[in-house]
Amino acid sequence: MKRGTWECLVILLMGAVAMGLVLGMAGCGGGRPASSDAGESSVEAAPPEEAAAPEAVSEPTPEPEEEAPVVEPEPTEVEDAEPDAAAPSTEPSEVEAPEADRPAALLEWDRQGGSAGHCDRMTIYPDGRVVAVRCLNRIDRETVETTLTADQADELNAWADQFAPFSRRESDITRAAMRTVLEGRGEAVPTTEEKTAVAKFAKDLFLALTTPPE
Repeated sequence: MKRGTWECLVILLMGAVAMGLVLGMAGCGGGRPASSDAGESSVEAAPPEEAAAPEAVSEPTPEPEEEAPVVEPEPTEVEDAEPDAAAPSTEPSEVEAPEADRPAALLEWDRQGGSAGHCDRMTIYPDGRVVAVRCLNRIDRETVETTLTADQADELNAWADQFAPFSRRESDITRAAMRTVLEGRGEAVPTTEEKTAVAKFAKDLFLALTTPPE
């Protein structure tokens, strides 16, 4: 065949192929169906009508009730009951007053320890009463109760009126510890000599009361 004829055939084939491609694409690429939503118009539900407010119903005013008449009870007579002879009396009974507390000591003296095992003690009260206890090895041997003489009371009260309260400690030849306490009513501070004089007064009085006669 001639060259010109072949060229014409190739051109025709190419044209046919191109036409087939165009037709095939037209057949596959059909138009996309329109959305069903597009044609539908959005219709919003109309809000329900507000319920009409209930009409206020006025309640009938109750009529006031009639008050029931108050009936006062008639007083009844009550006979006076005779008093029971056995009933206890409500009148206050006489109670004996307790004894007055013993006043505080005016002077106290004691002796503890030593070779003899002393545990002696003596108390003198403002009214002049004296209680002396002779004690050895924690056992009370003798108790003496007496009253100061007039001279002894005057001497002790003179110290109490002059001096402020004080105490003195000392020991005797048996190495027993002795303690003297004066509850003074004054303000003066006693000297050592004055304290020694009060302590000697107490010791001598105790020995005079508790030492058996020879």
